[in-house]
Amino acid sequence: MVAVCLMPFATCMAQEENLSGSTLQEKTSQLQTVPNLKVPEILENPRGVYKLIGLLDKYDTFIKEPFDQYKICTDSVTLMMSFTGNRFRLTRTDSSIFNYTGEAPDPQDSTATRIYDCNRERFTLKWWSTTPGHLYFPNKGWCTEYYEAGKYSEASRIVFESLMSPCQSDKNNPFIGAWRVVGMMDEMRNVKKELERLHEEDGKRNAAYKGYHILTPTHFINTTATGGTVHTVTYHGKKQLTIGPTAYKITWLTKNRVAIEIHEGFRTDYEIWERILDPRPVFDQLASVYVY
Repeated sequence: MVAVCLMPFATCMAQEENLSGSTLQEKTSQLQTVPNLKVPEILENPRGVYKLIGLLDKYDTFIKEPFDQYKICTDSVTLMMSFTGNRFRLTRTDSSIFNYTGEAPDPQDSTATRIYDCNRERFTLKWWSTTPGHLYFPNKGWCTEYYEAGKYSEASRIVFESLMSPCQSDKNNPFIGAWRVVGMMDEMRNVKKELERLHEEDGKRNAAYKGYHILTPTHFINTTATGGTVHTVTYHGKKQLTIGPTAYKITWLTKNRVAIEIHEGFRTDYEIWERILDPRPVFDQLASVYVY
């Protein structure tokens, strides 16, 4: 299990504006002075979810949050989640656990990543970049990034809250909760035999590509361990729901298993979902893929 310490969403939420511009004027408007970060009186290893608030680019100029990007810092693994519109990616770009190192160079490795000015509220990350031709990152030079906890964009707030909260249920709406995508059936005949086949195939599937759906009263999150999408959802009783602009008919096979009717031209297939009864957050299962 990957334990993640989150600040309460209800009290710490801050809506963040997407500042990634495409024109020269928009890019220039992002230039800011480096934030005046007071060194915390008590230094702690960063633990929880932290949003990128700015970076020093290859010209040593401070750029305010050019990406909607987050570091998820745990005792087991450090992951990164980035958002573009309603899409998000989950990756392990950092090989080390983020623990305080201080700003001074490592005498054993002069290009080792540095974590400093850190506590539960923020941290500074300094890493050696070897990225040629990047808009912000230098090739064979240092990049400094500044992160703060308790800040989210609208899309990221929905996704983090859904992935990192215990799985929910609602007696008035049986769709609410977390579901595993078992597989696809091309027709609803001999369902029992088809389910045996799907479970056998699912057992062989790479854990990184196993699909999960989380349904809240207002949103639908579709994800694997590599990322996913978030959409609005509308419920029409127990036999139909609308995800984004698309309506789907539902067949309940059991209390905890449904078949979602999907149309592709003249073809009709059925995606089988099974409810996750484990109350632990779905994020624990996603992050465990990266712990090795």
